[in-house]
Amino acid sequence: MLMSTSSLVFGQLTKNQSVLQTLNQIAAALRSNNTAALDTLYANDYTSVNTRGFLVNKASRLESIKSGRLKYESYNYKNVKIRLYGNTAVVNATIQVKIKGVDDNSFLSTLILIKNGEQWQVVNAQTNIVQ
Repeated sequence: MLMSTSSLVFGQLTKNQSVLQTLNQIAAALRSNNTAALDTLYANDYTSVNTRGFLVNKASRLESIKSGRLKYESYNYKNVKIRLYGNTAVVNATIQVKIKGVDDNSFLSTLILIKNGEQWQVVNAQTNIVQ
């Protein structure tokens, strides 16, 4: 019994760590405006509700970054809480971000990631301004 409980806990920690690693990869890609990396980190059917309430798909998100209309100078996840449901992860986090031409901001975000093969990918995100 102890052995199976230890395996379950270790497996859970490993999955949590791999989700956290994916979040770190996303943050690094956004900081460097690396759309090639983001293309693999966002699922093909990725959608996001941004802070202004607009629904954004993967193509439009990557295009706004590639064109320079959206340029991140800093991007970091804080206070990350990960909940796992099989091959699905629900993440709540505070995002501290600096966008070129805009003051520093903090946002509350919920992300849903799926395990696609060996890689976690974001399929949905919603971000709200912290008041």
